[in-house]
Amino acid sequence: MKAQKTDIPDWLVMSFGVFTDNRQGGMMDSADPAWLRTEYQEEGSIVFATNVDPSNLLRAVGGSGTVLRPPSPDDVLDPRCYPGGMILRAGRAGNWSYCFHMLGVDAASVTEWASRNGEAVSFMWNVNALTWIEYARSGRIEASFEPGVSGGFFAETNTPALVELLRTHHEQDESFVELFNLACRELGILLTRSDLRESEFATHTR
Repeated sequence: MKAQKTDIPDWLVMSFGVFTDNRQGGMMDSADPAWLRTEYQEEGSIVFATNVDPSNLLRAVGGSGTVLRPPSPDDVLDPRCYPGGMILRAGRAGNWSYCFHMLGVDAASVTEWASRNGEAVSFMWNVNALTWIEYARSGRIEASFEPGVSGGFFAETNTPALVELLRTHHEQDESFVELFNLACRELGILLTRSDLRESEFATHTR
């Protein structure tokens, strides 16, 4: 098991230090959902789900039993607020709940559970150059694959159009970022920098 980091990289703190709310005339939020992969180049993972409370999603991904609320958005990345583990954040983006983990953990492990009353999709990338995308609906895994690597699982029967789109674009060897954007666009997911910075819930790993 990969050892957990104890410090937040300076470049990450600096990146969030320049994030401003676009409603106040600051940096504009990107319409490209995969900005997460660009900002968190080293590693990260995120799961989106419908009909799941963000706090429950937070715990399912690996958050501690206590849900912490940062004193302010500027304290979200202050490691002193989260003794004992890495930071997880959760909240809502439109009709979707999300949980973001600063490490490239297996967020896909909760995709099936998170989809039991709707849909869920997860994205993971880590320092070992591993990426993974998984999509589930009504408690059933519909697609699970590693972009850039042939194969993967794609359900054959009673599948939504997204599954065939993912299969086709995966077979065309499209990148993780391209597939990330495709899935989010088709599902109507848009998580902005402001959404993540002002997450409703935050905690640390167990």
